[in-house]
Amino acid sequence: MLAGETDARGRIWLRVQLGGERAADRARERGYSDGSGILRVIQRLERQAGDDAGLAGKLKVARRQVAMSS
Repeated sequence: MLAGETDARGRIWLRVQLGGERAADRARERGYSDGSGILRVIQRLERQAGDDAGLAGKLKVARRQVAMSS
């Protein structure tokens, strides 16, 4: 699922929200000083999903796939 995601924000969301990775680890990877920048990326993406049905559906499908594989 991660390999097919072209949007960097989507990859961050997948890794942190669904993959259980730490925001601080992803922050270091992207050159941020702490995990708050990653949390902001996630918040903005989820807020955007509230206005964009296509994005909301994409996030919903990703959640469902992870839940089914668990």
